[in-house]
Amino acid sequence: MISALGNRACQENYKVLYIRMPELFNEIERARLEGEYDRLLKRYHSRDLLIIDDWLLYPVKEEQCEQILEVLEGRYRHSATIVGSQYTEDGWRERLGAGAVAEAIMDRITASAERIMILGDKSMRTRND
Repeated sequence: MISALGNRACQENYKVLYIRMPELFNEIERARLEGEYDRLLKRYHSRDLLIIDDWLLYPVKEEQCEQILEVLEGRYRHSATIVGSQYTEDGWRERLGAGAVAEAIMDRITASAERIMILGDKSMRTRND
């Protein structure tokens, strides 16, 4: 579903970046080591649409929460962000933990969100089997 939305945005000449959350953290870590962190943030901030798949699929560390907030903060109120997740918003809160950074992330993601929930107990990859 999110790939289709991203493809459609590309067809309409929007600048789109698709990334899985684990890859996002790897890119950030590499950019920090290479002194390219600010440049990478500009890349994330400059896209019309940022798609983050596997949102909070794996547990995140406090430092990673801060990184998520940095990415989202630069996009807040001027660019679209889509997250794809196996969890509900309540699950996101549990995975992010308590605290100001977690609340800020949730605020950035949910403040003006449109929600599409696909319910079911089968993976989309196994439905046609």
